[in-house]
Amino acid sequence: MSNKYENEEVGSSMGGGFTLAPNGNHLAICIGVALLGTIEQSFNNVVSRKKMVRLYFELSNTVNEEDEGRPFIVGQDYLNSLNGKANLRKLLEGGWGKITDAQAETFNLVKLLGHSCMANVAIATSKKGSQYNDIIGLSPIPDSVPAPIQKTEEFLFNFNPPFKQIEFEKLEPFVQAKIKSSDEYIALVGGHAPQQQAAPIAAASNVPFAQQATPQAQTGTPKSRPFN
Repeated sequence: MSNKYENEEVGSSMGGGFTLAPNGNHLAICIGVALLGTIEQSFNNVVSRKKMVRLYFELSNTVNEEDEGRPFIVGQDYLNSLNGKANLRKLLEGGWGKITDAQAETFNLVKLLGHSCMANVAIATSKKGSQYNDIIGLSPIPDSVPAPIQKTEEFLFNFNPPFKQIEFEKLEPFVQAKIKSSDEYIALVGGHAPQQQAAPIAAASNVPFAQQATPQAQTGTPKSRPFN
């Protein structure tokens, strides 16, 4: 599935600079969930509006020299559905095993945050000729491989009031544009600036997700199933 933001497709690399994450199978941690809302999608030349979500993964064994040596972070959009044929369900089952229909009906994607897996990442080329990172699939971390240590603060953007302006501004500009086009954002704004959350005492970094991990993450991320 593609969307109207064809210059970047649905996957990308985040952080400082414009360097893409390298091809390969990487130790990864889910560090971000952004609900994009109901936005325009095109499939087989049929345009419709679908609820979408964007997941972000820290590639823990990589080093982005253009982002002060932090790990690369890759993000990708998915239809916000865990039905039996949904790509998102197939992705999560690849990383953490079978999801029952009962689990799928009640599972909150926020529970993915902090859980580790392997992420197969490739550099792909969009229809307009630009390159981007594509998350091909997830798989379990082998038992013989230690769980990665999380270096990036976890992140959540949703439409629950008050509007999360701080988290919103950390997102890539093209992701912000998608959210602004969503039915949920338009309904929330209603022709006015959304009610914003209070700013923290310490200013947030301008680099997306460029925060130190929580003390809990420094002990190694769980390889356990987030569906249990």
